[in-house]
Amino acid sequence: MGFILCLFKRHAHFRSYALMDSNGTCIGFKKCDRNPGSQWVQVEEISLARLTKARPGTSDSNTKPSKEQY
Repeated sequence: MGFILCLFKRHAHFRSYALMDSNGTCIGFKKCDRNPGSQWVQVEEISLARLTKARPGTSDSNTKPSKEQY
């Protein structure tokens, strides 16, 4: 019976987020169902190659996009 109920239970949709420092450099990743905070930026996928790299296309660290696609 538990198996049947498991089929109909809603599962949390986890999104990927990257933590950016004040210079726009990626310093961490997280998967969660809500936005974890103001310095976290939603990304399409987690890639360790992005760690310690600046966000592409950003020369000003004051801009904060709602969703990154790089």
